[in-house]
Amino acid sequence: MIRSCIATTLRNRAKTAIRFFVSIVFSPVAFFLAFCFSTVFPADSGIFGSEIRTLEGTYLRLRTDLPSSTEVDGLPAVFDAAVPLWCRFLGISPNRCDGWKMDGCLIGDFERFERAGLVREVPDLRTGFQLNRKLWVLEQASAYYRRHLLLHEGVHGLMAHVFHGLGPPWYAEGCAELLATHTLRDGKLEIGVIPGHRDEVPMWGRIKLIRDDIAAGKGRSLRDVLGLQPGEYDAPNAYAWSWALCVFLEGQPEFTGILGGMTNVLPPGRTTSECAETFNERFYDRIGRDVRSQWEAAWIDFAGRLDYGYDRERARIDDLSPGATRWNGRNHQWRVRPDRGWQNSGLRIQQGDAVRIAAAGRFRLGNRPATWWSDPNGITIRYDRGRPIGELQMTILPGPETSNANTAGDDYSRCPFLNPVSIGTHCEYTAPVGGTLFFRINDSPADLADNDGDVTVSLEKASGNTIPGS
Repeated sequence: MIRSCIATTLRNRAKTAIRFFVSIVFSPVAFFLAFCFSTVFPADSGIFGSEIRTLEGTYLRLRTDLPSSTEVDGLPAVFDAAVPLWCRFLGISPNRCDGWKMDGCLIGDFERFERAGLVREVPDLRTGFQLNRKLWVLEQASAYYRRHLLLHEGVHGLMAHVFHGLGPPWYAEGCAELLATHTLRDGKLEIGVIPGHRDEVPMWGRIKLIRDDIAAGKGRSLRDVLGLQPGEYDAPNAYAWSWALCVFLEGQPEFTGILGGMTNVLPPGRTTSECAETFNERFYDRIGRDVRSQWEAAWIDFAGRLDYGYDRERARIDDLSPGATRWNGRNHQWRVRPDRGWQNSGLRIQQGDAVRIAAAGRFRLGNRPATWWSDPNGITIRYDRGRPIGELQMTILPGPETSNANTAGDDYSRCPFLNPVSIGTHCEYTAPVGGTLFFRINDSPADLADNDGDVTVSLEKASGNTIPGS
């Protein structure tokens, strides 16, 4: 997340004076000047009346027919506050923006802008559109979503200006969505956030779109998102998945700065399918081809559990590396924390290994409105993903060398992190596949911050009947 403070933005007094002068001096020269000026800035309010007025910022000149209000009139200031944050994310100096300014239209009545000749270059305006240094946004019923669309198109404009290209659709739209999703509180702008509640972002709906797709069996793997085609962005779902992937990447310490760093391989101009393929290959090189299957599984865990208020720092899987120790039948013991997501045990087992797992400990799950205490069996008055919160769970992540289709990490129905084994205080289990053992305490990824304590987990050879893996 990136923050900034918005300074008060004043209208350009010099330009106001010019408008007044032209409106007063009623002469052939004035008419001639007005005609010439209107070819550059048609429908300027100082020349054509008050239907369309102009709001000036450092990086945005915004024409709108919306009534004056604090929210609308402050949009150029919000835009100006976002630009340095975008530059920081993209790894460029703000000096690269010297002289750059977007001409924008915020449209309440489309026909009014059409008569003024301000939408000639717009092919089919549904919500927003950007072309070179121009952008257009249709008025929205939500003040948040109006700002979001304005920032989204602004990101496209900045990237086109600095890099002369936007890259493949997932990257162009994902970065724009990431850098447009924001909070604005007490004059402070913060971008790159996961909204805490849907009421904070009316009409945004990205998380719901992802949930609905997964529920319908249309969840997208990492390679699915990278392969999104331009035509798929006619529907909002593609924007949602592109946003989610960029949020996921930014939340992984291993990938810090990877999105901004990819700008040095952006193809100039329009991105062809061949250029997109080359860009994606470079991307796979940077995340590591040898661990691609593990990252596929981690991505699907993220997307499958994504929720408002998702705690990226605590819910992420910190270590996806294969366990350093291969189980040889001896007893092992380690601790599992309730304020983290999946935790790597460091232990690898083989297909067919029969183990007994026991767990003990008392830990806290939240403290609002009261403290809830739990043991590894969990608390049955509240559930997450159909299981009691506080329940100890386990899964096996196969190594990159494993090719068993039944353990595919890029399938939501078979992803090991989304299909855990319930352990509770004890369980005897036969491994269906070899790999590294991971454990977690079940809870919503939005509710981890106030959990505390730990569980002691021990593993030994099974002595009796075991639960067969599936």
